[in-house]
Amino acid sequence: MGVSGLLLALAGCGLVIAGCGQGTATATPAAEGKGAEAAAPAAGGEGLSRASAPTPWVKARAAGEQALLEAPAVVLAPPEAAGAVSAPFAARVMRIHVQPGQEIAQGAPVIDVLMPELIGASGAYAAAGTRLAAYRRRKAQLDGLRADGLAKLSEIGEVEAQIADAEASQQIAAATLRSAGMGPGSAGQVLASGGKVTLRSPVSGVVTELRATLGEMRDPSGEPLARVVGAGAARVEARVATRPPEGARYDLVIGAASPVPLKKVAQAPAVDARDGTLKIWLEADVALNAPHGALGKVRVRVASESGAVVVPAAALALQDGHAIVVARKTGQPLPVTVLTTAGADALIQGELTEGDEVAAEAARALAQDGEGVP
Repeated sequence: MGVSGLLLALAGCGLVIAGCGQGTATATPAAEGKGAEAAAPAAGGEGLSRASAPTPWVKARAAGEQALLEAPAVVLAPPEAAGAVSAPFAARVMRIHVQPGQEIAQGAPVIDVLMPELIGASGAYAAAGTRLAAYRRRKAQLDGLRADGLAKLSEIGEVEAQIADAEASQQIAAATLRSAGMGPGSAGQVLASGGKVTLRSPVSGVVTELRATLGEMRDPSGEPLARVVGAGAARVEARVATRPPEGARYDLVIGAASPVPLKKVAQAPAVDARDGTLKIWLEADVALNAPHGALGKVRVRVASESGAVVVPAAALALQDGHAIVVARKTGQPLPVTVLTTAGADALIQGELTEGDEVAAEAARALAQDGEGVP
C-alpha cells in the first residue's frame, strides 16, 4: 500500500474508533463503586494515556541504513563510447578491413566504398576550378586591355558572369564533399583513387556488428555498415515509484556482484504517464565494471544522519490533511513526513529522535482525547 493510501485508511479507522469510543463507553459496577478513582490515569501514565482505553507507547527506532525502495535500473553507454560506420551516399562495398570482435582505435579504417555521387561532386569541383582559373586569366587580360581602351565593357561583364557561375558550381560541389565529412581539398584524392573512400571508426572500441558484403550496393538510409562500442564512464538510469528524499543514498546491484555506491546527478521533472514512475540518473565515483545495457536494480537508502526514525505504521494518522504521530513527551499530535512504509513499519522524519515514545495507535489516542481524526 502506498503512503497516501495508508494514511487515508488510518484516517477512516480513526473516525470509526472515535465514534465507538464516544457512543459505547459505559461505567461498570466496579467502576461505580470506586467513584473518582476509576477515572484517574493509571500509575505512571502520561499525556493521552487513559485507564479506560490505554494506548501503549512504543519507542522510535533509528533508521540506520534501511532501504526505502528498490527500483529497476539499466547501465547506459556514454555518447562517446559507441559509434556507427555509415556511407553518407549510396555506396558499393569495395573492401572490409575488420572482423566482428576486433578491437580498433579511433580513426582506424573499417570499410572502403565507392560512392558515385561523391565522385561526381569531386569531378564537378575540379572542373569548376579549371574553368575558374581560365576565366580569371581572361579577366586579367581584359583589365589590361581596358587600361589602353582596347577592351569593351561588355566583354568584361561577360567574363565576370562566367567567373561567378564557376564559383557557384564549385561551392555546390564543395558542399557535397563536406556532407561526406571531406573538405574541398579531398576532391583530387577521390579522383586519384578512382573514387574509393575509406570509412573510419569514429571511436575506439570493439567491432560489435558488421553488416557489409563485398560488392553489394548500400543505401544511406539503411542499417550502418558497422558498429563499434568502446568503454567509458557510464550512467545508470532507474525508475522509482516515489521521489527519493534529499540526502538519500543509492547502490547499484547487478546479479551477485557487490553493490556499487552511486550518486544522483539528475531526475525527470515529471513522472512517466505510462506507468507513474519517475526516472532518475546516477553515476559512480569509480569506473563501473558492468557492460553497457546491463540490467540490475538500484537500492535507495536513507542516510543514518538524516534524522529519520522507524515507528509502527499504526502510529500514523491524518490530521488536517497532514500525517501526525502522538508524542508522549508532549501528549500532542506531532506533524511528520512519511518517507516510506514497509510491512508494519513506517519511515518518518520530524521532531523525533531515537528512543522518543509515540502512541502505538495514533487514531485510538486521538479518539481518547475526544479529537477524532479529520
